[in-house]
Amino acid sequence: MNKDHILIMEYDGRVSRVLCRIISRLGLEPVPAGDYASFKALYDEHQPGFILLSLDSPKDNRSDLCRYLVESQSPATIILLSNMDEDKLRGFERTGRSAGLNMGGILRKPVDKTSLQSKLEQLIRQDRETNCNKSNISSRNNHGTDDSPGSGVESDLCKSGQTLSGISVVTGMADRNRMIA
Repeated sequence: MNKDHILIMEYDGRVSRVLCRIISRLGLEPVPAGDYASFKALYDEHQPGFILLSLDSPKDNRSDLCRYLVESQSPATIILLSNMDEDKLRGFERTGRSAGLNMGGILRKPVDKTSLQSKLEQLIRQDRETNCNKSNISSRNNHGTDDSPGSGVESDLCKSGQTLSGISVVTGMADRNRMIA
């Protein structure tokens, strides 16, 4: 899985381009898809760590996309994008979770830069903490204690805020309040 790749499933090319610019400024690699066929091909090729999934698409494509992610046992964190009714969004999120998908939350459209950046930073931080905890547990199991030889690299990376997967987050984007559709 490429944790620095974010697959963007957005049917509106203008919105997709804006999302790509925001994600690039965060130091991550955007992978835009405009339809179901390209989504599947790009998912298989890039194995992204995150998926921005617009639900403002034909209903059959939403179902197909989610079915495909469930069948492929996708470990990617999925962020839903939509201007749908709140109850429908929460229901879609619950259904994804119950099917075993890693649901990372909901962003309402129009999405502003600050909301997207905050959500991605939160999810990256959670991923980093999970990796650090797994690393420290593995280190204890292999060496007996956290201070033993071999545990220092993982602990130092966790303390410094770097991730074991190589993701770095760039903060302080200019023009944070500009809205996107």
